[in-house]
Amino acid sequence: MKRIAVCLLAFAVLAVLPVSAEIEIGVGVTPPLLERPAGAEDSDNIFEKVMVSLHGGLSTAWLFYASVDAMLLPPYVLQSLTTTYNPTTGAYSEGIYRPGFLTMLDVGIRPKIGPLALLATVGVNMLYAYKEEELPQGSYQPELGVNARVGAYLFLGDNLALTGIGTVVFPDFDQLMVTAQALVGKNKTAQNQAIDRIMKNLVPTVGLVIQF
Repeated sequence: MKRIAVCLLAFAVLAVLPVSAEIEIGVGVTPPLLERPAGAEDSDNIFEKVMVSLHGGLSTAWLFYASVDAMLLPPYVLQSLTTTYNPTTGAYSEGIYRPGFLTMLDVGIRPKIGPLALLATVGVNMLYAYKEEELPQGSYQPELGVNARVGAYLFLGDNLALTGIGTVVFPDFDQLMVTAQALVGKNKTAQNQAIDRIMKNLVPTVGLVIQF
């Protein structure tokens, strides 16, 4: 309920700005970049092969932009996103292997030039593991995460656009800082691990949006 309240408040603030506003809704699909873990059972479930997302956005003054997105996650994707790195030991702790749900709230810019629009946003996210209340106490403690998104829109008309967006997701602020420190550090092994973590947390999405 707190996440919903934050989303509604952000959109309400933007909606009352004394400028014209455009609202958009859309859907997206994401083919997971991760390989299915060794030993994992194959599945005919389409949601095990393609992540489906719902999208809502609001742009004002040609430049400013806010969006909320919700995405279904296969078990091995949630496992990757909840894997954590310990800089003291240099080891990774494996995440939760079960289906999940990712919600994101982002703000940033989305200037439109002709039939193209470019997107750059940052925001917060929350991961939900399926039946997480059944997990052993202390085994999974979801926190407010952070994410960054870049992408582009190709408008096919006045109100319809194809989108291509890349999102890097971190389950909490600590993991973002650990990864950033490893990237700028002098330890090549830690740098390679950080790059690998970013690639595993990358969520590319192709979508279709309608503007009002």
